[in-house]
Amino acid sequence: MDGYVTDDTLTRLARRTGLQTLSSKAGSFLGNNKRELHLFLESAGLPVVATELATTPEELGQALRQIKAAGFRSGVIKSGIGASGIGLVKVESLEDADAVTREVPDHFFFEGSCLVQGWLSPGSHGVSRVRSPSAQLFLSDDSIMIYDLTEQILSQSSVHEGNESTPPYLAERREWREELLRQAGVAARWLHGQGYRGTGSVDFLLVELEDGGADVYVCEINARITGATYPSVLARHFLPEGSRLLRNLRFETPLPGEDLIALLEKSGDLFRPGESETGVFPVNFSAGADGLVHKGQFLCLAHSTAGSHVLLEMAELDLPCSPDRH
Repeated sequence: MDGYVTDDTLTRLARRTGLQTLSSKAGSFLGNNKRELHLFLESAGLPVVATELATTPEELGQALRQIKAAGFRSGVIKSGIGASGIGLVKVESLEDADAVTREVPDHFFFEGSCLVQGWLSPGSHGVSRVRSPSAQLFLSDDSIMIYDLTEQILSQSSVHEGNESTPPYLAERREWREELLRQAGVAARWLHGQGYRGTGSVDFLLVELEDGGADVYVCEINARITGATYPSVLARHFLPEGSRLLRNLRFETPLPGEDLIALLEKSGDLFRPGESETGVFPVNFSAGADGLVHKGQFLCLAHSTAGSHVLLEMAELDLPCSPDRH
């Protein structure tokens, strides 16, 4: 039995039904602990972003001042455990650290000390660009599989808008791909050692430098199903050697799900397993109170990166997309 995370509710259901949970409660808890992951990365000699630990709310101001002294203009405060932006506060300016810390809720310290980290951005520390690759994982009792490398597509406010695989820049710079896989293996072995089993991902910051090089940092581990899990499995199953692009699309005119599928079918863009080699695959529909679909996730399967982007452009023309499509 598996769920978003393994908690008391899931373990009780498993006992009542005579089933086992895929991962233990302890493995799920430890695998999602950002603080313990950071301490491991340091001990393993992997690169880490400038980090301070704050054990109480009163220590946040001093930690932010230390990050500022290290040359950062912005920072981020992370609770020990959190996901999908929960338990994270970005500090846009480090000029008034004490004022910022008053906005951090006490529950950030519920699981112990917080991480206070520098925010890497173009224009500082020799950075020219920051990318967000992610390695998709399966962990069983006796094996670890890295089955996909994707680029997370994020908005300016770091809202997740989709994934692309394989990122074109990794095809151009094979050494970056090899370093991502190396660090993903180290992080995945740590995750396995915590007792976690199931699907997960290792998220990275790939920091391109002005001198043409790059630094690779493990950003976090998601010991759970993520937004890339199911689309990656679908893509590997239906078009293992191809390219995929997953994007969120918001509709100006909400429609029933069957009408959206009919529009894709009428245009010839709908992917049909066993009938078409490429196409657009609706993955998820989000309905409003009116029962109509207001937003959806669409997987574009093609033989090349350029082809998957063309399919996305065609889907945007076929469907009643909002100007603010995400």
